[in-house]
Amino acid sequence: MRVATVKHPIPFRDWLLVALSVLLVTLTLFMARLEPLFQALFPDVSNPVYRREAFCS
Repeated sequence: MRVATVKHPIPFRDWLLVALSVLLVTLTLFMARLEPLFQALFPDVSNPVYRREAFCS
């Protein structure tokens, strides 16, 4: 570890970017298991993404 890293910690926005990226990947990978959550958040969607054969359709 360099001395500059110890003197200048990583800014909050960098940590936020990492946290939001991890959240996005987690929601994408476990979309099928989170079906009840997505149904509660978006009840009007007739053809949800987690039931499609491909994201482009």
